[in-house]
Amino acid sequence: MTGTCGVPAGAWPAWAGAAGLAASWWLAPRLEDLARRAGWVRLSRQGRHLPTALGIVLPAAGAAGAAAGSLAAGPWPGAAAGLALVTAASLFGLVDDLADRGRRHGWGTHLSGLVRGAWTGGTAKLVGVTLAAAAAGAFCAGGTGPQRWLWTAAAGFTAAGAANLINLADTAPGRALKVWYLAVVPLGLGGPAAASAWLFPWAAAALPLLARDLGAQAMLGDAGSYALGAALGVGLVLALPDPGAAAAAVLVLAALQAAGHRWSFHAWIEALVHRSARLPSSGRAGRLPTAGNLPRSRE
Repeated sequence: MTGTCGVPAGAWPAWAGAAGLAASWWLAPRLEDLARRAGWVRLSRQGRHLPTALGIVLPAAGAAGAAAGSLAAGPWPGAAAGLALVTAASLFGLVDDLADRGRRHGWGTHLSGLVRGAWTGGTAKLVGVTLAAAAAGAFCAGGTGPQRWLWTAAAGFTAAGAANLINLADTAPGRALKVWYLAVVPLGLGGPAAASAWLFPWAAAALPLLARDLGAQAMLGDAGSYALGAALGVGLVLALPDPGAAAAAVLVLAALQAAGHRWSFHAWIEALVHRSARLPSSGRAGRLPTAGNLPRSRE
């Protein structure tokens, strides 16, 4: 679906990627220092207090990239809609990082709390990200009538589902980013032009965070995993040809959510790593010998 969001000029992704990478590289160590001073820390398996919520760098880097792309190659409405969603997802994740530290619940708890009117950081994240994604979908779908509402609902559930899926994978140093890149690279290379143009700058902006997360210097937090997942969700929506494909994507994401909450993704991956002769090099690739974050609970 491109709708009113269209496809950017050919040079847009290159300018956006370069600016996003530079902004992320400059901002990441400064935010890490700020998080330490502000007490935004969590305890690693090795007993080290690591700064969290480093992923809040992503929407700032995305804004720098979008500005550079627009100045160099012309504005792209799709980038504005997507950036608004990624920013909202990251901010809701940050709220959960800071408000619910030490009170980690699953989405079942958040949903039952929503029904009872007992809001948590995770409840706000669940509702806020879905509504922000639906708004972005409505903006890009354009037009009127049932098809617009189908796209709006599909965009909301797809982006929110992708965001939570990346959050479920965030259980060890660098793992959320590895899973994210495994999804983004084939979609960016093989997907339609709009999806490729959207995903490339985010793939560039995430690289400085990958090095810090793999080295157990800092944690992405929900602010990072939700931003990454929302960016992936926008790419998926831009790649979908019709509402039927969108409905299929929603069903697949829902099945993965259910599986991830019923059986731990962390346990699956660790079991594969221990049983395979090849996976140790991929499952723990890039980590320092002493790295090891506490498994981040499923949200």
